Amino acid sequence: MNKKTTNKKTRRNTSGGFIAAYALVTAAVITTLLTGLLVFVSVAQRRSSDEISRQQALQLAESGVYFYKWYLAHNLDGKNAQQIRGFWDSGTAYGSTTPYEVEVNDNAGIAMGKYSLSVAIPSADSTIATVESTGWTYKHPGVRRSVRVRFRRASWSEFAALANDAMRFGGGTNVQGPIHSNGGIRFDGVANNQVSSSVVTYVDPDNGVIRPGVWTSQGDESAVFLAGKKFPVPAIDFNGVTTDLALIKSEATDHGLYFGGDTYEKNVCGWQWVGPPIWWQWQCNTQEESIEGYHITLRVDDKLEKRLVYTSGSSTYNITSESAAEVFDIPANGLIFIEDNAWVDGTIDTARVTIASANLASDVIETDIYINNDIRYTHTDGQEVIGLIAENNISVGLYSENFLQIDAALLAQKGRVGRNYYGFSNYRWRNTITVYGSIATNHRYGFAWTDGTGYATRNLFFDNNLLYTPPPFFPTGTTYELDLWEDL
Repeated sequence: MNKKTTNKKTRRNTSGGFIAAYALVTAAVITTLLTGLLVFVSVAQRRSSDEISRQQALQLAESGVYFYKWYLAHNLDGKNAQQIRGFWDSGTAYGSTTPYEVEVNDNAGIAMGKYSLSVAIPSADSTIATVESTGWTYKHPGVRRSVRVRFRRASWSEFAALANDAMRFGGGTNVQGPIHSNGGIRFDGVANNQVSSSVVTYVDPDNGVIRPGVWTSQGDESAVFLAGKKFPVPAIDFNGVTTDLALIKSEATDHGLYFGGDTYEKNVCGWQWVGPPIWWQWQCNTQEESIEGYHITLRVDDKLEKRLVYTSGSSTYNITSESAAEVFDIPANGLIFIEDNAWVDGTIDTARVTIASANLASDVIETDIYINNDIRYTHTDGQEVIGLIAENNISVGLYSENFLQIDAALLAQKGRVGRNYYGFSNYRWRNTITVYGSIATNHRYGFAWTDGTGYATRNLFFDNNLLYTPPPFFPTGTTYELDLWEDL
């Protein structure tokens, strides 16, 4: 009897142990699951909080960018090139010497975080300012976001062709860069970039017919405007170039090269009345004569040759008599100002040059630049750049090379870039002209005429390097626009 009683108790104890163990295991599993759930929820909340903080930090960084855009507009809009340069060189521009931090409040006026701005100021020849903005919140100061943006001023050298007048591009014209006119454009060649105009319609000067702002006489527009056309768009002011010429003259006089006011002695011979008994006598006298301009030849050794032009063809623009050459170093600031007409040719190697021709002392006399021979770069990767600015015209002469290469940014403020009509000369027909750079012209541009004279083939290749590093002191806009945005 006792033995049986003992066995029953043992069974009851064993059954109770299993239940307890099961309960413990179940509790452990539930605890583990709950713990895991709590960890998951906690991690999710932390990730959500971090992501919110990351987004808030990014928004703060973006606030810094738009603040700096306002800051540049507030300080520089409407300023000339010298004032803009002075702003950057002063060392007082926010973020240019040390990071500039700004505290930002939320909508309730409570401080939520900061952004810090660091600015890489433009070099003397650049239109670019690079700004890096970093933002963070006070709640999570270790979570930071940064963006880098590029602000750029538009340059007159960023069009393959820019005009203040109606333009016509014939069937032999191939243009690689953007084209813009404040008037209308007839384009019958091949435009590989956008063609734009500031007018909705205009009167075609060739036939008096009202035309759209940009149009072609060719049947298939898609074969002409490969990157499309756009009109109307805002006009570009050519009158403002006068201010830039005055600045170039001042800088060239102080730190560059200034040429002007030279004369030469000329022998003048003839019969002169001397009275009896000789009555008349052949005599020669020397007298001071004004020169017709300066001949500038650029060289690959960072030097240039200057010659006084005594006489030239009045309409052919060929030099018939000139002085011996004087050699000068190309100045460090790259500026050569000529208060007279200028003939330019030659080749440079890793130099940056702007040659300006203007008579700012006279409201009547307006000077020209003449090109008869090649103007060349040694490289085409931005290592060198040439800017030619004429108060009046930039003209290719009658006896220009049959295959003429011009590597330069060309700007005719009051006149035009082009070649005269030479209808009765054997030199009226030329083969190919290639401009690698840009053209800006006040009046109608052109190197060919409707009767087939001039250059049969016209290649306008836009130099993309001019977008970011135009020639020294070349005219630019005064407004900095966002040009590139990069999350870091």
